[in-house]
Amino acid sequence: MLAVVGIASGCSAQSEIAFSKAPLTDLGETLRFIGHEEPVTCLAISRDGKRLLSGCGRPEIVNGKPIKVLDTSVRLWDVESGEQIRKLEGHTATVESVAFSPDGKIAASASDDGIIRIWDL
Repeated sequence: MLAVVGIASGCSAQSEIAFSKAPLTDLGETLRFIGHEEPVTCLAISRDGKRLLSGCGRPEIVNGKPIKVLDTSVRLWDVESGEQIRKLEGHTATVESVAFSPDGKIAASASDDGIIRIWDL
């Protein structure tokens, strides 16, 4: 059995996802999912463990001043290779939540733009 263990940063300068994928008795190999231009804010792993969804963004006000959020995408990744499968664009503010449907054919994302988007995968 394999464990997929990872961390995502919410409001930091880090915009990549690092995962360890190894037998439960030996956590060793690290994969990096690189592509977001803003900090990763949310993650979801498909039920079969083969795909990962990530969303990103950052606070739109820093030190009382508005800032432009450069990347508000949702990304679909292959867990085995770490390669990006798709970039899903449409949100205009930080993505706060992502989820797979039980069959893995649909994804949902929610953003600070007040919109929930449904994506065919």
